[in-house]
Amino acid sequence: MAAESDIDENRFTFGRMSTERHERHVEGIEGRLGATELHLAHRALASLPAWSLKALPGLSALWLNHNRLSKLHDLAPCKTLRHLYLHSNQLTSVASSQAFAALRHLETLHLHSNLLQGLDATVKALRNKHQLTELSLERNPLAEDAPHRPPAVPPPPTLP
Repeated sequence: MAAESDIDENRFTFGRMSTERHERHVEGIEGRLGATELHLAHRALASLPAWSLKALPGLSALWLNHNRLSKLHDLAPCKTLRHLYLHSNQLTSVASSQAFAALRHLETLHLHSNLLQGLDATVKALRNKHQLTELSLERNPLAEDAPHRPPAVPPPPTLP
């Protein structure tokens, strides 16, 4: 059972951030191999180094919301990931990224409030996510793509 503390054997919330070589990164992942939840929301992260997730192969939930992420990197080390929260970042596309390729168990994906464009390409990138039951894409430029929006005024009925 996960406690409400910042660190326990199932849940790990990073509280210590540092800057080196002009990029923000997270310290302390190495010792948390058994973590199933990782909370990195509201950390002003511009990137998440690929090595940072390799130490957490059993991760089932990852919160990266409310950061400054503009690109997604390979999430393959997180093959067991079921819930991914990426809302309120600066992502422009998930179509060109292979970030989701290995996430076969993904059930929840929050991508709202980003800068995502290209609805068709986004749907194509997520088409093999058969376990996906919750997807949020609202408040993105792709939400303005005409094909999926209902017309403001319905077309007139056709006469036989």
